[in-house]
Amino acid sequence: MVYAVLVLEEAESQPFPVWPFILLSFFMGGFIYLVYFGLREPSRVLGPQINLQKRVETRKNMILLSLVGLLLVFYGLVYGDWSSYIAGFQTNGLVHIMSLDFIFISLLFPLLINALWNNSLGLGFFYTSPL
Repeated sequence: MVYAVLVLEEAESQPFPVWPFILLSFFMGGFIYLVYFGLREPSRVLGPQINLQKRVETRKNMILLSLVGLLLVFYGLVYGDWSSYIAGFQTNGLVHIMSLDFIFISLLFPLLINALWNNSLGLGFFYTSPL
């Protein structure tokens, strides 16, 4: 859901609709964002917020998502079984691909934030600070 908000941030400036990527990400995970990054055009100005974005980006939703995320991490650390996970990772294709998807989407997040920040400042996609 966090990626959906970030992709919606620049939806108006793209020459194609972004909603198919958001919808497909629920089925294909973070891998669909590779296609999105390949097709996206760098935007110089962020467009106005759309109605869905205004409803999703409320303080209440962000607090709720943060609490649910922390609760899931806590549950995994307290009640998780690493030996069962490793066995499942080695034998179950779903566990394997979901783990790779999680790692991929975690590594992709800073790139997306950097792109949105630099585009909003008009610096380009891969701008590096001289500092």
